Amino acid sequence: EVWQDQFEDAPVIVSEFIVEMNSFDFKSDSFRYPIDKKGMNTLDNIKIINFKELSLSFKSVMIYLDGVTDALAVIREYKNL
Repeated sequence: EVWQDQFEDAPVIVSEFIVEMNSFDFKSDSFRYPIDKKGMNTLDNIKIINFKELSLSFKSVMIYLDGVTDALAVIREYKNL
């Protein structure tokens, strides 16, 4: 198998970011909508969002996931040969 012995767990920063995002946006709608279907504020417990830091974290996760996607594409191509 291609890279079979080279797979590792996701970097801690990626795992921590996903866990943190899930802790306050588990349905992936809190950032999109100011209120939920029951009329409650979606991010009521968050007072300040550092968008620069959030953006940097998203970028790190995006780069990692792009790499995973590229690796899976190579594996898929290898298996189809």
